Amino acid sequence: MKWQLTEGALATIMRGGTVEGPVMQILGSGRIDGAESSERYHLQVSDSCHQNSAVLATELKDKLASGELSEYSVVRLNRWMFNSGERGTERVIVIVDLTILASGTEVGVKIGEPVPFREDSSTGAACDEQSAQPVLSPPALSQPQEDDTTGSTCGSILRIADLSPDQKEWEIKARVVNKTAIKQYNKGEGKRFSMELVDNSGHIHATAFGKQCDEFYDLIEVGRVYFISRGKLKPTKEEFTNVNHVYQMTFTYKTTVRRCEKDDMSIPHIAFNFVRLNKLADTALSKVIDVIGVVKDTGSVEVVTVRKRNEQEKKREVTIVDESDTTVKLTLWGKQAEEFSVTPGSVLAVKGAKQSNFGGRRSVLVQMWSTVKVNPDVPETQQLRDWYHRQEHVNISTEQLDVAGTAEYTPPQPKQKICPVAKLSPYRKEWRIEARVVNKTRIQSCPNESGDRKLFSMEFVDKSGEILATAFDEQCYIFYDLIEEERVYSVSKCRLKPANKILSSVNHDYQMIFTKETTVVSRNEDDVNIPRHTFHFKPLNNLPDIDLAALVDIIGVVNTIGSVEVVTVRATNKEEKKCDITIVDQSNTTMKLTLWGEQAEEFSVAPGSVLAVKGAKQSDFRGQRSASVLRWSTVKVNPDIPEAHKLRDWYHQLEHDNISTEQPEASGFQTEGYSDGHEGSGY
Repeated sequence: MKWQLTEGALATIMRGGTVEGPVMQILGSGRIDGAESSERYHLQVSDSCHQNSAVLATELKDKLASGELSEYSVVRLNRWMFNSGERGTERVIVIVDLTILASGTEVGVKIGEPVPFREDSSTGAACDEQSAQPVLSPPALSQPQEDDTTGSTCGSILRIADLSPDQKEWEIKARVVNKTAIKQYNKGEGKRFSMELVDNSGHIHATAFGKQCDEFYDLIEVGRVYFISRGKLKPTKEEFTNVNHVYQMTFTYKTTVRRCEKDDMSIPHIAFNFVRLNKLADTALSKVIDVIGVVKDTGSVEVVTVRKRNEQEKKREVTIVDESDTTVKLTLWGKQAEEFSVTPGSVLAVKGAKQSNFGGRRSVLVQMWSTVKVNPDVPETQQLRDWYHRQEHVNISTEQLDVAGTAEYTPPQPKQKICPVAKLSPYRKEWRIEARVVNKTRIQSCPNESGDRKLFSMEFVDKSGEILATAFDEQCYIFYDLIEEERVYSVSKCRLKPANKILSSVNHDYQMIFTKETTVVSRNEDDVNIPRHTFHFKPLNNLPDIDLAALVDIIGVVNTIGSVEVVTVRATNKEEKKCDITIVDQSNTTMKLTLWGEQAEEFSVAPGSVLAVKGAKQSDFRGQRSASVLRWSTVKVNPDIPEAHKLRDWYHQLEHDNISTEQPEASGFQTEGYSDGHEGSGY
């Protein structure tokens, strides 16, 4: 039998409406990690118009385990409720009671062409929310997909619109419609390229890094169709693409890409989502856009200094115009600026452009991942060409959005009130802090699946508290030289994520990540009420009571300094230089502190100096504690803080040779089991 689902029911339910006994189809399932006693599963449900995730109540899980409920099963929902998602705003359906109308083997196929539900989804005429109750009709036979050695290796092809992390094994058949040049970053240590994949259901942004960049760049050609499987899916970042998909794809070492020898003419050759030039002011600045217009003026190549990088760059400002009689200046950089040879009157389309705002007016910047098409074969091209040649070009109005793009422009400071550091959280949409930078680290390398990333960290401190901040890759190089330790800055538009307590002793639930939107502006006047240091010291004799997984701040007087040795670290199987020093505090407890690499080589502190370490890693050998200075630890010599003054006074009043070492004296870090985190930063 062919089952008719209750079309439009899912949209009605997700928006808080009521539907009596809606009939849905199960398109997939997966386990939600949790304790065995509270094992839960999520389902992908469809009403043939939309599909969305739902959670199966615990008491119904046996239906999945027994196979009674499976992929393609048709069910009637008798009772359900809502739970809030992670951010408190998402509505998640929890299915409490259902009736299985047909098994998955009986149905055997997906019904309809459902698309992922979004809040702004429109059901349309074909998905009227008042659809009739399901009825039976004669069976429809599904034809198996024709395949050969050049076709899919899976049982079926998944549509791009249906891609989500819920699917563990999938393969898509898609055309590559845009592909960027290889971009090197981290001073040439990293590389990547991006592309856009399209099928009949939609399109998705994909990126290949490092080894995958080398493996796939020459294989993939724009315009050809490929079978692609086993890419990693993660939420789309709108600042990098305007592709209308909730997820974006990253190629991994498991990814396979095989060319489809026979072209599929049903798959589109290009995909744009144009914004009219007079509507740019209505779109968010952070949103990447597609624009199209007739070239009115090609401009000339200029050499300018980009303030953020303090480097010279070539740029060209091309003026385009569309049917709204709006002109916008389109800024091209580097080779694109030099090689641009399009004549006025040609139609220019840009996919993935970034917006700029100056004086409340918009311009458009072509980025490294943008795609520029001249006279593309799309309906808008002919419409624009016909319109343009009917006009008196010299009289076209330029009063609306005519503005030069610029990389030197620094956005004005947000006008929102200052937020105390202690109250920062992801639930604040707009915020700004005024805080002092302390404990700024050097630039470090951090290996990950796409190659080495560069990063540096710092802490921002105000009267209310402290928070850790990290800048990666491009932001690392942009901000490292701009930010000075102990200066006060106004900071806004960082991404906030849960703090990694393993890598920091900072007492805040969240940490800040610098993004392309982040602004950091130095305050001309210092604020003496903002602390200049942040430490949470633990007496050395109390360390055995502290969890080894917790990083600690320690302070002590340097008593002895060992020599620099070369050891093999078992965790990495690499040779590393280390130096063991002994520190002592007022509890008459001595402890060995191990420094590694450059810190070990450059350590030149004299005995009797006070040493304060922020974020030291503890080790325990036969009940004795030692500590190790990690690459993200901060070391201060004779810091101007009360604890250091008291320690120095205490130490010089003693007969140093008579200092008691009866408290547990650590034996030094055991190198054969030591791992200092070189394999990954954990941020």
